[in-house]
Amino acid sequence: MKKVAFIDADILLHRACSFVDTEFDGEPMADWRQALGFFDHLLKNWMTEAGELKDYYLVVSTGENYRKKLYPEYKANRKDIVAHPAMDGLKEHVLGLMATVTEPGIEADDYIGIRCSEDPENTVAISADKDFATVPCTQLIPASHGRKTGTWLTFSEDEANMNWLRQALTGDTIDNYKGIPGTGPAKAAKVIPHPAPVSVMWENVRLAFINARMTETDAILMARLARIL
Repeated sequence: MKKVAFIDADILLHRACSFVDTEFDGEPMADWRQALGFFDHLLKNWMTEAGELKDYYLVVSTGENYRKKLYPEYKANRKDIVAHPAMDGLKEHVLGLMATVTEPGIEADDYIGIRCSEDPENTVAISADKDFATVPCTQLIPASHGRKTGTWLTFSEDEANMNWLRQALTGDTIDNYKGIPGTGPAKAAKVIPHPAPVSVMWENVRLAFINARMTETDAILMARLARIL
């Protein structure tokens, strides 16, 4: 059955810009058209790996992420990172394409998570983001870093909920939320050893936070930050 693909264009944008020099002869350089060439090349590769599709959408993040209102330190570790000079022009161009969708205030992966969990049989999320393990969906992780082929993964609702709550325990250093300090994947797997009803897994998470001298409020906050919509 042909599927509708929702493509994480945020990753495509950043990867395309990474191939473009930021300066030439000591002067700043912002050649978004050169970046567009790399964007188109990467997108073509991703589409080839996906196979024949019913349709596809490029999903781009815009606006301030609602998680920053829940937790001001969310991604605060990135505040000093200077955007690639080609990014603005490339993003503006991509946002003008007919195939591009966006929902201000949520991230691209949230929009993809909503659409793919609504109809998991007929959709596919195309992204290199590991957080899609928390969504009941089919995901294609495109080939990169020397791998010749991509990886197809499918997560049931129970598996996705287990991965989500394990993520709440470990936190995410990239997104700058802490979980329970000192808790890695192995410890999280001991707290939640296998998929179970959400109420059962949540009670294990709640007790783990309390036993770590944290609070149920802390546990709820971490779960909210870890949840792709």
